[in-house]
Amino acid sequence: MCAFGIVRTGDRYSKGQTAQVEYAYPVVSGALTLIPSVGDSWASSTFSDYYFGVSSNDAARSGLSYYHPDASWSPYVKLIASYRISTNWSAFTQVRYTHLNKAISDSPMVDSTGLTTYLVGVLYHF
Repeated sequence: MCAFGIVRTGDRYSKGQTAQVEYAYPVVSGALTLIPSVGDSWASSTFSDYYFGVSSNDAARSGLSYYHPDASWSPYVKLIASYRISTNWSAFTQVRYTHLNKAISDSPMVDSTGLTTYLVGVLYHF
């Protein structure tokens, strides 16, 4: 399964765009579904600058160095596990590791080259 999406941020400040392409391969075994995937996320320079840049005014106030990032691609790997508890209920968990592009990791506000996110939830199916 391959997916592609483009998002324009909804706020009036960043006016940036992000896009994502992902390939996933669902594996079903009874009530358990595992979905390993790999993907790449793109962020425009406007988006990256809004979230990771440091303007000259902010640099003067904070002591951080001025920083203006370019657009960036950040690859990731993700695993989703879902278990069907009953006809109407299922539980899921997700873990995702994103390797931050140098344009983002070089920001004085970022102290890592990667980001791991976790998600756990329960779903009710109507």
